[in-house]
Amino acid sequence: IDLNKECVDKHLDDKNTYVFEAALITCEEFESDNKLLNEMRKRALITRNKKQLSELACAYIKLGFEKNSEYYNFLANGLDIKHMQESAEKALSEGLYEISYYKYGQLFTEDFKMSITNSKLKDHRKKELIEISNLKLY
Repeated sequence: IDLNKECVDKHLDDKNTYVFEAALITCEEFESDNKLLNEMRKRALITRNKKQLSELACAYIKLGFEKNSEYYNFLANGLDIKHMQESAEKALSEGLYEISYYKYGQLFTEDFKMSITNSKLKDHRKKELIEISNLKLY
């Protein structure tokens, strides 16, 4: 039994055990086929291939699922702070309060702070956003 445990432990410690490779499915190949979308998602998540994650994000744009696309772009590229700030500032200009990007306010530039104070939001909402964003009132 000890020999089997040693063999299994050796296999588990080998980093190559966790390397999965699969052929890339491009966004161009995707039209709206759920089976192909599922295969793209499976390959993207199992392989963690940044190119496959980007192609999956593109497929979700084709379907009109912007938030799904943003998620897979995030997995591929990390946070796009500039885009998030622009979206948050647009929402502020429209008087929208409940959007998820506000929680990243501490990562945004001074322009975002000014956008909060100059927004159409009610004062108590502005104060909440300032607190959420760890920003100080001017």
